[in-house]
Amino acid sequence: MNIYEKIIEVRKVAGGFTKDTKGFNYEYVSGNQILSKIKDKMNEMKLLLLPVVTETAVEQIVTQSTDRGGEPVDKIEYSVSGKMEYHWVDADKPEDKVVVPWALFGMQNDPSKAFGSALTYSERYFYLKCLGLPTDEDDPDAKDTHEPETRKKNPAKTAPGGGRMIEISGKDTFKHRQEIKSLDGVFDYEKKVWKIPESRKDEAMKVFADMEITIDGVYSHNM
Repeated sequence: MNIYEKIIEVRKVAGGFTKDTKGFNYEYVSGNQILSKIKDKMNEMKLLLLPVVTETAVEQIVTQSTDRGGEPVDKIEYSVSGKMEYHWVDADKPEDKVVVPWALFGMQNDPSKAFGSALTYSERYFYLKCLGLPTDEDDPDAKDTHEPETRKKNPAKTAPGGGRMIEISGKDTFKHRQEIKSLDGVFDYEKKVWKIPESRKDEAMKVFADMEITIDGVYSHNM
């Protein structure tokens, strides 16, 4: 049996996966589940799969966010990318191997974590693609086709006097309604609820203007 026939034997036992891991609002097949299904067959076939990293690059990425007080803070992350290969090797005949060019990408708040994430993600998808397992739901095109439908189901609310509506919330909505008589009142409400500093009032009022918010568009709902 040559190495290609052995890989086919591994592929035969690689079906029937369920998405058992959740992360970033979607579910996916974990690497552990894949390995647990094919490890015994790989051992039986005396097949090895070796990751070989040939080139890596680390980039520090600084983005700006805001803390709970509304103050700007720097967020530092590290992006690791590189070229690699996966080598299928027949232990019965080590010179018989299949080399597959691959790539790795990962991002975390620590370079070593980013590298580990890149290797883990790369390995999982190599198994899925090499063994012909479905990954359609992870296709970015599949995600994009659903976004317009979501927007249609949640149309923007329009104020009675024109412009957009903004939503306020709280246990005593009648009290909030009485407090908000102007866009200054809207800012005062947002400042109290979200701890926005007074120094950002001009910026907030400009946002209200850019969004075409009118006081007629302020409405309340119970939490």
